[in-house]
Amino acid sequence: HIIKVGLTRRERLMERWLEQGADFGAELAAVQGPCGAYPLEARLQEKFGLVNAVRASTKLAYLEFDREHARKNFEAALEKVRASDLVPEPGKVIDLSSHYPKPDGAEESKEINGKIIGAKGSLLFMKNENGLVFTNMKKHTGRFALD
Repeated sequence: HIIKVGLTRRERLMERWLEQGADFGAELAAVQGPCGAYPLEARLQEKFGLVNAVRASTKLAYLEFDREHARKNFEAALEKVRASDLVPEPGKVIDLSSHYPKPDGAEESKEINGKIIGAKGSLLFMKNENGLVFTNMKKHTGRFALD
Protein backbone atom coordinates (compact mmCIF):
# COMPACT_ATOMS: atom_id res chain seq x y z
CA HIS A 1 0.00 0.00 0.00
CA ILE A 2 2.87 2.36 0.78
CA ILE A 3 5.87 2.67 -1.50
CA LYS A 4 8.90 4.49 -0.18
CA VAL A 5 11.93 5.74 -2.05
CA GLY A 6 15.16 6.48 -0.28
CA LEU A 7 18.83 6.67 -0.91
CA THR A 8 21.75 4.84 0.56
CA ARG A 9 25.18 3.62 -0.40
CA ARG A 10 24.95 0.55 -2.65
CA GLU A 11 26.92 -1.61 -0.19
CA ARG A 12 24.27 -0.88 2.48
CA LEU A 13 21.18 -1.40 0.32
CA MET A 14 19.98 -4.72 1.78
CA GLU A 15 20.94 -3.64 5.30
CA ARG A 16 18.86 -0.44 4.98
CA TRP A 17 15.83 -2.30 3.63
CA LEU A 18 15.94 -4.67 6.59
CA GLU A 19 16.59 -1.89 9.14
CA GLN A 20 13.44 -0.18 7.89
CA GLY A 21 11.34 -3.34 7.70
CA ALA A 22 10.71 -3.16 3.95
CA ASP A 23 8.58 -5.96 2.51
CA PHE A 24 9.92 -5.57 -1.04
CA GLY A 25 12.87 -3.73 -2.49
CA ALA A 26 14.31 -2.76 -5.86
CA GLU A 27 17.39 -0.73 -6.66
CA LEU A 28 16.30 2.16 -8.86
CA ALA A 29 19.55 3.86 -9.81
CA ALA A 30 23.19 4.35 -8.94
CA VAL A 31 24.18 7.99 -8.54
CA GLN A 32 27.54 9.51 -7.65
CA GLY A 33 27.22 11.45 -4.42
CA PRO A 34 24.36 13.27 -2.71
CA CYS A 35 24.35 16.15 -5.23
CA GLY A 36 22.75 13.84 -7.79
CA ALA A 37 20.92 11.55 -5.40
CA TYR A 38 18.77 14.01 -3.45
CA PRO A 39 17.25 15.73 -6.51
CA LEU A 40 16.50 12.33 -8.11
CA GLU A 41 14.88 11.12 -4.90
CA ALA A 42 12.70 14.26 -4.77
CA ARG A 43 11.67 13.91 -8.45
CA LEU A 44 10.71 10.25 -7.96
CA GLN A 45 8.65 11.10 -4.88
CA GLU A 46 6.87 13.94 -6.65
CA LYS A 47 6.24 12.25 -10.00
CA PHE A 48 5.09 8.88 -8.64
CA GLY A 49 3.61 9.79 -5.25
CA LEU A 50 6.29 7.88 -3.36
CA VAL A 51 7.04 8.71 0.26
CA ASN A 52 10.39 9.28 1.95
CA ALA A 53 9.38 7.99 5.40
CA VAL A 54 6.82 5.62 6.91
CA ARG A 55 5.60 6.17 10.47
CA ALA A 56 5.80 3.27 12.93
CA SER A 57 2.02 3.48 13.48
CA THR A 58 1.50 2.96 9.75
CA LYS A 59 3.87 -0.01 9.74
CA LEU A 60 1.86 -1.50 12.62
CA ALA A 61 -1.41 -1.02 10.72
CA TYR A 62 0.02 -3.00 7.81
CA LEU A 63 1.84 -5.66 9.81
CA GLU A 64 -0.41 -8.32 8.28
CA PHE A 65 -1.41 -7.80 4.65
CA ASP A 66 -2.15 -9.55 1.36
CA ARG A 67 1.39 -10.24 0.12
CA GLU A 68 0.34 -11.06 -3.47
CA HIS A 69 -1.66 -7.85 -3.80
CA ALA A 70 1.18 -5.81 -2.27
CA ARG A 71 3.74 -7.32 -4.66
CA LYS A 72 1.53 -6.50 -7.66
CA ASN A 73 1.22 -2.88 -6.43
CA PHE A 74 4.99 -2.68 -5.97
CA GLU A 75 5.64 -4.12 -9.44
CA ALA A 76 3.10 -1.73 -11.00
CA ALA A 77 4.84 1.25 -9.37
CA LEU A 78 8.20 -0.05 -10.57
CA GLU A 79 6.83 -0.36 -14.11
CA LYS A 80 5.78 3.30 -14.06
CA VAL A 81 9.30 4.25 -12.98
CA ARG A 82 10.75 2.03 -15.74
CA ALA A 83 8.56 3.76 -18.33
CA SER A 84 9.77 7.19 -17.26
CA ASP A 85 13.01 8.82 -18.29
CA LEU A 86 14.17 9.39 -14.69
CA VAL A 87 16.16 6.18 -14.21
CA PRO A 88 17.87 4.00 -16.83
CA GLU A 89 16.85 0.49 -15.71
CA PRO A 90 15.57 -0.23 -12.19
CA GLY A 91 16.53 -3.56 -10.66
CA LYS A 92 14.28 -6.54 -10.11
CA VAL A 93 11.86 -6.86 -7.21
CA ILE A 94 13.33 -8.53 -4.15
CA ASP A 95 10.91 -10.13 -1.67
CA LEU A 96 12.28 -9.62 1.84
CA SER A 97 9.69 -11.73 3.72
CA SER A 98 12.14 -14.54 4.49
CA HIS A 99 14.12 -12.16 6.70
CA TYR A 100 11.25 -11.52 9.13
CA PRO A 101 9.15 -13.52 11.57
CA LYS A 102 5.53 -14.13 10.58
CA PRO A 103 3.29 -11.75 12.60
CA ASP A 104 0.30 -14.18 12.68
CA GLY A 105 -1.86 -12.26 15.14
CA ALA A 106 0.99 -10.99 17.31
CA GLU A 107 -0.11 -8.61 20.06
CA GLU A 108 1.79 -5.46 21.00
CA SER A 109 3.62 -5.55 24.33
CA LYS A 110 4.99 -2.63 26.32
CA GLU A 111 7.85 -4.73 27.65
CA ILE A 112 10.66 -6.88 26.37
CA ASN A 113 9.83 -10.26 27.83
CA GLY A 114 10.15 -13.66 26.21
CA LYS A 115 12.17 -15.63 23.73
CA ILE A 116 13.22 -13.36 20.86
CA ILE A 117 12.25 -14.86 17.52
CA GLY A 118 13.22 -11.99 15.21
CA ALA A 119 12.76 -8.39 14.20
CA LYS A 120 11.17 -6.40 11.40
CA GLY A 121 12.58 -2.91 11.33
CA SER A 122 12.21 -1.55 14.87
CA LEU A 123 9.66 -4.22 15.82
CA LEU A 124 11.08 -6.96 18.05
CA PHE A 125 9.05 -10.22 18.03
CA MET A 126 9.03 -12.54 21.05
CA LYS A 127 7.19 -15.61 22.32
CA ASN A 128 6.14 -15.56 25.95
CA GLU A 129 3.28 -16.75 28.19
CA ASN A 130 0.90 -14.50 26.18
CA GLY A 131 1.88 -16.11 22.87
CA LEU A 132 3.46 -14.16 20.03
CA VAL A 133 4.08 -10.53 20.97
CA PHE A 134 6.09 -7.62 19.62
CA THR A 135 7.36 -4.31 20.90
CA ASN A 136 8.58 -1.22 19.11
CA MET A 137 12.23 -0.91 20.14
CA LYS A 138 12.18 2.84 19.47
CA LYS A 139 9.87 3.20 22.48
CA HIS A 140 12.58 1.65 24.67
CA THR A 141 15.47 3.85 23.53
CA GLY A 142 17.12 5.56 26.50
CA ARG A 143 15.15 3.56 29.07
CA PHE A 144 16.26 0.88 31.47
CA ALA A 145 14.87 -0.92 34.47
CA LEU A 146 16.66 -2.19 37.53
CA ASP A 147 15.11 -5.20 39.22
